[in-house]
This record gives sequence, structure tokens and C-alpha cells, in this order.
Amino acid sequence: MSISNFAKTVFRSSKPQKMTRGAVVSVSHGGGPMPVLGDPMHASIVKSLKKRVPEILKLGTPEAPRAIVVVTAHWSEAQPTISSGGAHSLYYDYGGFPKETYQLKYPAPGSPEVAGEVKKALEDVGLKPVLNEKRGWDHGVFIPFMLINPAADVPIVQLSVLRSEDPEEHIRMGRALSTLRDSNVAIVGSGFASLHNFALMRPLMMGDSSAIKEVKAVTSAFNKVLTDAVLEQDLQEREKSRTNGYRHDSIPAGISALKDLATASHDSPVPFNVDATEDAIVFNPATLAQYRVIVFLQASGEFFDNELQLDALKKFVRDGGGIVGVHCASTGLPSSEWYGRLIGGVFTDHPEPQNGKVVVEDPGHPILLRGADTREKATGQLPRGPLLEFDWHDEWYNFATNPRSQDGVHVLLTVKEKSYTGGDMGADHPIAWCHEFEGGRVLYTALGHFDEAYEDISFIGQLHSGIIWAAGL
Repeated sequence: MSISNFAKTVFRSSKPQKMTRGAVVSVSHGGGPMPVLGDPMHASIVKSLKKRVPEILKLGTPEAPRAIVVVTAHWSEAQPTISSGGAHSLYYDYGGFPKETYQLKYPAPGSPEVAGEVKKALEDVGLKPVLNEKRGWDHGVFIPFMLINPAADVPIVQLSVLRSEDPEEHIRMGRALSTLRDSNVAIVGSGFASLHNFALMRPLMMGDSSAIKEVKAVTSAFNKVLTDAVLEQDLQEREKSRTNGYRHDSIPAGISALKDLATASHDSPVPFNVDATEDAIVFNPATLAQYRVIVFLQASGEFFDNELQLDALKKFVRDGGGIVGVHCASTGLPSSEWYGRLIGGVFTDHPEPQNGKVVVEDPGHPILLRGADTREKATGQLPRGPLLEFDWHDEWYNFATNPRSQDGVHVLLTVKEKSYTGGDMGADHPIAWCHEFEGGRVLYTALGHFDEAYEDISFIGQLHSGIIWAAGL
């Protein structure tokens, strides 16, 4: 079973299986056909294309990609355009080279099937791609691949870049392509890490040795910008990616605890894996279909990029997928009334963290019974069932309405408002509940603000059993 953590954590049922993931590599394809002409200035490029790149792509091995998607800057369109034919002609998009360079052949097949998968992935991120079965491959494809894979036995699909040069849309394209890697489709960027400026280099090529200083200055500046961009590791900014509201410091502790549960589960009757990500690109039907449960671990604010991602979540739930929301998951997607009903409650505010007394409303529910069993096994205690009351230190969330008022919501835990200050829900203050919603199962707990929660056997046991329950197992 797999769990997705949107943080985030995912729940896959069955023993963990090793699957080859398609590689990603950026290559230089040199100047026109020069790499295949034996030009000594291209020796290092040729060596890399013949040796290192095939190793990265695992060509000639059982793990070779089932197809390769190639993106080059030599094909730009108003919309993302995908070569979708079963076979392709070649575009000799260079000039002034020997006659034989216009007779080169590269007979690798295309793949209409993978072209369709690329189209679907791009649509899932809100782009409007089109298929083109007639366009041939430009030299950014066939020149490097004559050296990378002379056997021409791996299908190739070419994808255009956008004429607008819009960075945000190109990033979305990249995120969409990344989802194909899970089905062993490799991604190759051809020519992306090079300075493409023949106007600058032409005087040098014509024998003007004085031009070398300008060429070196420009290329050095370009290489520095590129290197700095690749090596930049602003991890703090990256970690803010999918918590667009308040970001909880306990997220790493929560992910670690869930992964520990997954490791321990491999010898249990219900083994599962956990995948953690903060990239909303996974919210597309093809990716979510791999999972049984999504755990919204402290996912706050508007964490989706577009309406299609919310639609993918709705489909996942309606197809029977499970949801577990932890703590500030009730603050997520404030623009979506549907999401509020999915979670079962919408956060309004909370007093300062303090001790409070939690009451177990339904000690016989499978979530609480299994949680108690986990606690007893971990501590070596004799079986005694769920605790009926316990003290807890946390942020005590208030909600816009009492979750119990929503049809089908089954309250598991409440907090005694008289045991702390700042509550405004009254005598009935639910803090954990579950319900069946539009075909799926949902568990939400308002507990879990601090790291210590993810070290508490009872709390982790309830999350564990809640995940199993949400998966319908």
C-alpha cells in the first residue's frame, strides 16, 4: 500500500517493489553536425555522448528506458507540441556543411503511446499541448543520439519549447515531464547547458583571433550564472513550497515517524510505503492512481497551483481513496468549500499552546482499538484497550462550526474546554473524527503541533490505524 504525504505522505498496499525510474540528463549537441564529423574541438562532447550519457540512461541493460522524451530549443511553438508519429523524418536545420551531413539517418521509432502520456501530463498541470505526427526531428535530437544510442532501439518523442519563453510555464512543463519518470521514461534536454550565440563566435570561426577575448568573457559570465543557479541550495525557501500558510516545525518529525511506520510494516499483514513530497504536480489522476491514502501533514494555505489539481483530488476521493488530515490540514485550501467538507471542519483560531484533557468518545472504533494495540506492543503493556482520558499539550483548535453537525461525521476524541483556557466551542469540542465522504474515507486529528507528538506511541498508533482504516483495510 502507498501513502502520499503533502507536507504530504502516500500509502501503497503490497510489499515494496523496486521500479526503474527514468533518468534525466542535459547534453550538449555541439555545433550543427560537427560532433559526428570528427571535429577535434568536439572531442570532449563526443566522449560524453558515447560513454557517460548511455551509462546514465542505462542503455543496453534490462533497465533501459521504455522511451526517451527529448526537448531542444530548436523547436518552439505557441503551445507545447509533441511529436506523435510512429516514425519521423529528419530536419537538417543547419547550413554550410558537407553534403553527407544532409544524408544522415537515425531510424529510431517514435511512440504515439508515450506522446499521449506526455500530452496528458501537460494537461494535468493546466497547459494545452497538441500532438503533431508529421514534424521530423531536428539536429538537436538525431545528432547527439547517433552517438548516444547508435542502435536506435529506444523510441523517442520530441517536445517543443514555448515561443513565449515564459519561465513559469516551462517550469510547469518540467514538473509534468517528471511524472513520466515513474514509468521509466527518460527525459533529455539537448543543448540546454550551452551558450548558443553564433553571431558572437562567427568572427572567431572566420579566423579573427582577437575575438577570443570577447568570446571567453561572455561564455565565462554565462557559465558562472549557470553554475551558481545549479549549485544554489536555499533549502529554507524550498521547504516553504507547499505550506503557504503557517509552516509547522514538526513537519520533518511527522514525515520521519510515518516513514518509520512504513519500515516496520514490511513484516506486518499490511505492509506499505511512504512517499513524501511538497510538489503539487503529483495531484494528477495518473500519479494519484498509484496510491491508497493521502496524508495532508500540516498542509496549510492554498497549496494547489490550479483547479485541475483540486479536480484530481476530488477524483481520487470519489474513486475510493483515503485521506488523513493532521493538525493544520484544517487550514488548507480556504478557497475550497469542498475541501472544508472533506476534512470535516474549518479552523478559525487557537489559544496559546497549553495542557488539556482529551476524552475518548468511541473507544471501540477500529482506529482507536488498533492504536491501543500499537501502544501495547511497543511498550510491552498487557492489553487494556484505548485510554478513556489522557492529558495532552497542544494548540487547541477552534472550528467555524461543530464538526459533529456535518452529516456522517463520527467524533473520536473531544477536549474538555474547562481543562484549558481559550476554547470557544462549548461543552462539545471535537478534536478528532472520521467519516465517509463521496466514496472515500477521511480521518482528521487536530493534534500534532509539536515534535513530541510524533514520538508518542498512542498518537502514532492512531495515525497508523487511521491510515489503514482510510485505505479500507
